[in-house]
This record gives sequence, C-alpha cells and structure tokens, in this order.
Amino acid sequence: MSTLLDIKSSVLRQVQVCPSFRRRTEQDPGSASADPQEPATGAWKPGDGVEFFAHMRLMLKKGEGRQGLPCLEVPLRSGSPAPPEPVDPSLGLRALAPEEVEMLYEEALYTVLYRAGTMGPDQVDDEEALLSYLQQVFGTSLEEHTEAIERVRKAKAPTYALKVSVMRAKNLLAKDPNGFSDPYCMLGILPASDATREPRAQKEQRFGFRKGSKRGGPLPAKCIQVTEVKSSTLNPVWKEHFLFEIEDVSTDQLHLDIWDHDDDVSLVEACRKLNEVIGLKGMGRYFKQIVKSARANGTAGPTEDHTDDFLGCLNIPVREVPVAGVDRWFKLEPRSSASRVQGHCHLVLKLITTQRDTAMSQRGRSGFLSHLLLLSHLLRLEHSAEEPNSSSWRGELSTPAATILCLHGAQSNLSPLQLAVLHWQVSSRHHQTCTLDYSYLLGLLEDMQAHWEEAPSLPQEQEESLADSLSAFSEFGLQLLRQLRDYFPATNSTAVHRLELLLKCLGKLQLFQPSFEICPFESELNMDIAAALKRGNREWYDRILNDKSPREQHPQCGRLHPDLPAAGASGG
Repeated sequence: MSTLLDIKSSVLRQVQVCPSFRRRTEQDPGSASADPQEPATGAWKPGDGVEFFAHMRLMLKKGEGRQGLPCLEVPLRSGSPAPPEPVDPSLGLRALAPEEVEMLYEEALYTVLYRAGTMGPDQVDDEEALLSYLQQVFGTSLEEHTEAIERVRKAKAPTYALKVSVMRAKNLLAKDPNGFSDPYCMLGILPASDATREPRAQKEQRFGFRKGSKRGGPLPAKCIQVTEVKSSTLNPVWKEHFLFEIEDVSTDQLHLDIWDHDDDVSLVEACRKLNEVIGLKGMGRYFKQIVKSARANGTAGPTEDHTDDFLGCLNIPVREVPVAGVDRWFKLEPRSSASRVQGHCHLVLKLITTQRDTAMSQRGRSGFLSHLLLLSHLLRLEHSAEEPNSSSWRGELSTPAATILCLHGAQSNLSPLQLAVLHWQVSSRHHQTCTLDYSYLLGLLEDMQAHWEEAPSLPQEQEESLADSLSAFSEFGLQLLRQLRDYFPATNSTAVHRLELLLKCLGKLQLFQPSFEICPFESELNMDIAAALKRGNREWYDRILNDKSPREQHPQCGRLHPDLPAAGASGG
C-alpha cells in the first residue's frame, strides 16, 4: 500500500510541473481551493505523460526483479576441493600375471645393465641406485633381486646401432666459379682399432674418407653411405636417414665428410657400386678401393684430392651421444691445420638396440608393448606413493623412474610420437581408475598433437590402440558432463576450473578425429557434448520434480499466484 502511495505522490509532483497545469492555474485562481489530488486534465495534450509512465513501469519491473533474486548462502569463489569424480578399476589396463611381472622386471634390469650413451644432467647415472629402485618398485627380496641380476648378466649383450639423420648444412664454402658448391655427404663408422690408434697423429690430422697414400695409407670403414648431391647451393637440405651397426660403443666413432661434387663420375657412384656388392653390414674394406674405382671410371685430376673438393668433416664418438638422442647443429671441422672450412651440419643421432636377449623379446613382445607395460607399472606405483587420494597429481615421476623409461624408450627405438602416444594411453587409462590433474592430461594431448603434426604415422595396431584410448576417455568425459551439477558445481571454483580443463581436453580430441583412418568417434564429438549436457539437464530437472513438492519447487509461488494456496485449501 505504501508503494502505491509513493507512486501517486510522485505522479502528482510530475503533473504539477507540467506547463499546461501552470497555465490552467494562472487563468483560474479560484481553482486553488479545489482538491489538489484531482487536477483538471482537459488541457493536457495527448502523449504528455506517456514517456514518464513508460519509464515508471520499467523502474517497477527492475525493482521486482531485484526483490526476486535469491540470497547467496555459498560464496561463488570457493577454495574447497572439487567433488570426487567416479573411478572404476576395471577401466584401467589389465593386471599382469606373476610370470609377466617377472619378465617385465628382467626387461627393466636388462635396460639398466646394458645402457649406453651419455646420461643427461637430470638423469641418474648411478647403476646401483637404478637397480635398487627397481627392486623397490617390483617388491622383490634381496636374494631374488641378486638372482635376477645374475640371470640378466649371463644373457647375451644387445646389438647396438646408431641412427643418423643428415638433415641439412649451412654457410658452406663456395668451390665453383659461380659462387656455389654441389655438396654431398659421405659418412660411416670408424672401427675401434682405427679410432684409437696413433692418438698423437690424430691431434695433428683428423680422420677422413679421402686420405692419400702419402698421408699414412687408406682408412678402413665398416659401412660407408652417401647422400644425394645438391646442386648449386651453400645451404643444402638432405633429410636422409641411415642406420649403422656398432661393434664397440665405447670406442667407435661416426665420421662424416662433406664434399663438392664436380666430375661426371665421382666417389658417389663408386661408393654406391661397392655398397651394392658388399652390402650394408660390416663393409670392412679400405676406402682406397672406392678412390681407385673413381679413378678408373672417371677423370682423375692431378691433385691429391682427385675428383672432389673437401668442405668439412665431423668426428663424433658414439659414447658421447646422449641417451635420449641429440638433434642439433655441429660445427664443421678441417682435416688438418692447413684446411680451410666453414659452416655447420644439422644431424639427428640416436643410439638404439636392434637385438635384445630378454624373455619379452623372445616371446615377440614389441618394444612398444613392453614400454607401455613398464610405464603403466611405474606410474601406478609412483602415484600411490605420492598422493594416492589426490586429484591434483600431475604425473611427476621420480628421477630414477624417468631415467629408466628414457633408457628403455631409446633402446627400443621408439619415436617421439610413439612415446607421446604411450604416455597418453597409460595416463588416460590410469585417470579413470585414480583421478589425475586435467592440466597434466591436457599437456599430454598437446605434446602428442605437436609430434603428430611433424610425423603423422603409426603402425596400424598402435593407431587402433590410440583410437580406443581416445574413445574411452571421451566417453568418460561425457558421463561427467551428464552429471555436471554433481561433479562441477558452479559455487566451487576448483571444480569449475577442472571443468574448463576437461572441456579443453575434449576439444583436443576433436582435432585428432580427421587424422585417423579408423575414426575413434561414431559422431561429431561437439554434438555428443551438447547431447550430454541436454540429457543431464533433463535428468536433473526430472529428479527435482520427483524429490520435491510444488510448494518447495516455487518458494515464491504464494506471492506470485495467490489463488494457488486458496485452491489447495479448498481441495483439502
């Protein structure tokens, strides 16, 4: 009632200031004795008060809207933990049989005992520390641990090989009159007997595939390979890949020469012909034969270098190749102090094993599967040791665990894409059995996407396995979205942040859909997300209707609809 009186007084004040009202008062002074609440309206023009009353109606609506807002009893920015998400142990990788656990244990021991290459600063280079860690995570007694080590030591040592990718060179010397060169590479492994002899002579003059007889005789090489000739350039791009068998990791060296190709028949063709006859494995002949072949089939110059001009070389000890591999530019070096070279060569090197005397290898288990089982075992134990009941764990592995996984991944010749796929598969499955931080999972997806764009190729079996893991995770995420209000309440900022990261993860999955020959999703994932949200809202509304009475559903229905209580009373 008071509200209506206030409105009426306001209307009266507005009317009194109208020009038509003032003119009416001045013309009829006697009307001052009339009731001020009933002014004459005959002189009003149509529309004088339309704008005013429209504004008043808008103000009334806003006031009613503010009165209808509920009072917030819970702060919108809450720091409390998010509600726990549902987990199902059956959704993880299957448990290993005792025999499989023993084989996996010996596989890990074999990896540590026969490691090769240089350890990084963030890796464990202590063999005893790594072996002790494996004993702990596999839960073996000291006696069992000692017996397992003895069995592995008696096994045959692995066969090592060096993967070499000659990517490109830059800023080479110009050898031709046109200001360019026609560069190509010759590379091979210097055997231990030659790499270690005459250290004093090496200091003055480096190894090379083109040494003349006056400089100490020919140089043996186990396997010599050549790249294509790139014409008229000082910045050649090759992107060619080679595999060299290593006999002695501690003493063998990779040697690479870059030459300028000038003659019709050069060392390139001669080397290829010899490789066709001898094969790739252990050529073991003097490079002098290649030089003779070039002289016999082509035009030999009077100089000592004969057919090609030297542009630089590299000597890289195999033992200095990092365990995780190396991908960088190497500065070209001269053959002697009298040589003049310049420029750099981009190489990608990785030391792998081609044969492993382990039970898993003998039973046909691929390195991909062995690494998946080892990663799953270590991840599960590391999580339970750190924060078994926390959803904020980001997959931080201990230094020994990360070192062993790096060693095994390198020895198994797993590509960066394969390693990224394995980490995603294991972690996403583990997340469905023991909740992880979604930012960690999002990082794994971004890493996998980056490697996928560089080299989008996987064996069919591995691609099918990846598709299954993506499909399983998307279904898990859709189930959470169907219960959005239960697991991600809007009043819990931690839960809202987890929801944001989950949606980003599902968005990354959508990007992989066109990349698969075997599509992991039956329909568009964004449509599935919309359907899950609609279904969840409908189920939530139906549950509210079933759990609460009409009065509880609409606490203000008595004020908005005064006839409802009366009808209820009459019905009672």
